[in-house]
Amino acid sequence: MNIRKAICTTIIIIIIPLAALAESDFKIKFSECFLKYDTMNGETEIVLYNIHTSKKTKMTEEVFKNAFDLSEFEINELMVSEPGSKTTAIKVLAQAKNFMMNTPVQQLFSNMLDTDAKVDLQVTPPNMKIQVIISKQKGMYVAGNNAVRVFENTKEKLILMEFDLSDSPSKPLEVVIGWEEEVTPVEKSDKDYQHDADIFRLRHLKYYGSLIEEYRTKKGKYPLQGESEAQHYVFIAAPHQQKYVQGVPEQFRVTDLEGFRSVLEKGLERKVELRFDPQKVPVSAPNFYIYMVEDDSYFFAVHLYTSSSFTNSLGKHYNKLEITNDEPNRNGLWKYGDLIENKDFQSAINKKPHKEGFFLQLEEQYK
Repeated sequence: MNIRKAICTTIIIIIIPLAALAESDFKIKFSECFLKYDTMNGETEIVLYNIHTSKKTKMTEEVFKNAFDLSEFEINELMVSEPGSKTTAIKVLAQAKNFMMNTPVQQLFSNMLDTDAKVDLQVTPPNMKIQVIISKQKGMYVAGNNAVRVFENTKEKLILMEFDLSDSPSKPLEVVIGWEEEVTPVEKSDKDYQHDADIFRLRHLKYYGSLIEEYRTKKGKYPLQGESEAQHYVFIAAPHQQKYVQGVPEQFRVTDLEGFRSVLEKGLERKVELRFDPQKVPVSAPNFYIYMVEDDSYFFAVHLYTSSSFTNSLGKHYNKLEITNDEPNRNGLWKYGDLIENKDFQSAINKKPHKEGFFLQLEEQYK
């Protein structure tokens, strides 16, 4: 199971004491990694998921450092997932020795990903950007990240990630990179179903977006706007999906479905149908929609099986798409009108489902 920064998942960890160095040919393999590097102070965080080692050796700071030849770093703390847990993971906190140079960044990306990495710092006052270019490996993907731009050159087999360092303090370089696993027989049989499910998820996003914008036109505000000083959530999940909705921190406010429906119907002065994600059981991504209001901004999110130019890939079969009235500042976040006019979105939402009648029946069942 892939784990991502974007999902609120807890990894139980234990501290491992220092031990002897591992053999020089000791290797650590993993399916996904989270890399975070602060250019202001050299503080570094590395998390590896679904790990496998070439030999049974006690994991220590020095073993980890030697396995990836991280000579530019001092390892401050190393944690591993508790034995017997479902997720095998390593989390490392480190400090770059010469963080004012590009060398640690280059070593971090090169050695952790076992690829060639080039780092280019571009300064044109008042703007400052850093580009990290890595060789594209088979099945490699870039998921959650705070890069302002991720560009893939398929001809040259390169991936370019551009980070903005203009703000003070600047945001750390932060990225999730992994490798697609081989398609299983279950996934092959699921392909047609998910093709149709994504079409209906996009239809539902457009449907809810139209209701939200119509409400704003009639009432002068968005649904639930101004009713809470904290973030205000609605989890749009059918009765059979409610058990998969994880709780939110106590300081946030949650309105249930019927309360949300009541607000919409009063504002729009008509009956409102509710529509839900077709997926009964979550696979890779949440199987419910999320509406959230904070101050004067709203966000409405769905999760798609297939990645597109208009989505934000958070991992294998986990692609997030959001609409908002705020200024979009990340991949997959759109103003409603801009998304509806996007040609790739129009192409995706207008695809013909394989079993449209089946999904229309699902809509009727839970509306």
